[in-house]
Amino acid sequence: MKKIVGPGLLTPLLVASSIAWAAERPANTYFSMAITENSHNHYGENLLYLDFSPREAGASQHPRTVQSVRVEPGQITADGVADEWDSSRFTLIKPRVMNNYPLSNHRDATPTDILLGSAWDGEYLYFVVQWEDANGDASINRNRWVYRGGQWVPMPLTPFRPGTAAATAVNRNDRMQGVESEDRAFFMFPMVDRQGNFKSGGQGCGGYCHANLAVSGDPAKAGIGDGSAAMHTTVEGDIADLWHWTATRHLPMNTLWDGRVEYGLESYNGRKGDEGNEPFIDNALTKPFRPQYVHRGDLESGSYTIPGFRTERLVEADLIPITEDMQFAEGVSLPYYIGTPGQGSRNDVYSDARFDEATGRWTLELKRKLVTADQQHDRQFTPGADAPPPVDELVVRGDIERGAQLFKEKACSACHGENGEGTFNGETWDYPRNQRTSAQAILNAASILRPSRQQNVIHELKKWDEQPPAALMPYVTLTAQEAEDIAAWLQTRYTPFGQ
Repeated sequence: MKKIVGPGLLTPLLVASSIAWAAERPANTYFSMAITENSHNHYGENLLYLDFSPREAGASQHPRTVQSVRVEPGQITADGVADEWDSSRFTLIKPRVMNNYPLSNHRDATPTDILLGSAWDGEYLYFVVQWEDANGDASINRNRWVYRGGQWVPMPLTPFRPGTAAATAVNRNDRMQGVESEDRAFFMFPMVDRQGNFKSGGQGCGGYCHANLAVSGDPAKAGIGDGSAAMHTTVEGDIADLWHWTATRHLPMNTLWDGRVEYGLESYNGRKGDEGNEPFIDNALTKPFRPQYVHRGDLESGSYTIPGFRTERLVEADLIPITEDMQFAEGVSLPYYIGTPGQGSRNDVYSDARFDEATGRWTLELKRKLVTADQQHDRQFTPGADAPPPVDELVVRGDIERGAQLFKEKACSACHGENGEGTFNGETWDYPRNQRTSAQAILNAASILRPSRQQNVIHELKKWDEQPPAALMPYVTLTAQEAEDIAAWLQTRYTPFGQ
């Protein structure tokens, strides 16, 4: 396999006038990006600055700035190898936990460093993302079927690999989600941002993602309360473009899920897909619970009589329905998803990725037209006024000792308990558990600037006549770094799932 980072062949075009360049280049903007390792929890950077301005390699810039370098048309192949990129232009991101569900049986996010680069050629915008997988493997088997003991069952979650970042998760010995998930990457670009999340000092995606994650249901019965993990903007009219790449569902079809986050309150889910269809359908029946199809060629070759045989991929042209007389050896596995042609603006972004088994690293490349036909739902990368560059102090991974001190100083322990364990009575939380949570969830719950904050919290609590408003989360003055410190400490606090 080719090296993940190439020898530095990509160079910017030289132009006679920076004024002429500025007249045609896209406007600088903020964005967010995050990575998920076989889970729903993710880590990344909630506020990055995409700078299309011409500048020399190595020029001083804010640590959150990602240079988008102008290149010749066709110079970037977007094949998941990245040999044609100049790695000296990449931004090194020391990511932070962006989301950990306080009550979940998903793997906690364990950040690894991210390299992020960008380029444009007058027609297309490109990104390259490189990161070490937290568990050192490629999670590409979401919901995969396995034949065990005479029946079809979902593939169990891949165990933690010793010596990896994932193996350090505080909930590593917990009962994890029962089936395999997948590796993922997220990008978010503001379109209308009246709330001001995408500006220097703003929360970026943190102002939208899981904005109701303040309380949850009975920990003995379920993980996250209905609606508490809803994703939406909180000011009417605000909207953001969302790109969601997945290693099982989208990688084989060279695309990703192109959608948006729109306005909503309480349990409203504002995460909507753009027009069109996904590039896959489910290979599943409910009665009986089993896959519906096998691969015609693998069946005719007798491969399904080989113990542990694996059909790597299914597309519509390969399908043959499973019948009762078919025989399968122990451990045979089939994909849960069938590749189909994706159509519409939901598939505007081209993607390709490679996983290097030797280094345990992903390289993901993305390519999208600067201007698309779906101007209502897609961020258009066109000339215009630049977003003012970041000037705020960089928020870094939290200090655990400082976080423990702040948890007491800010009186968090008075309600949530000495270790963030919370208090649960009857059928509701008096004070919700906040162990393992993220800084963004803390800021969302505590900020006086949170629009419609009480409506978002009350719907999960007791009725007003049963529970006085004093039980609502009080407004707490916190800097983003203080929230990060508190979260770093809470991410070391742990109550086994279901307790």
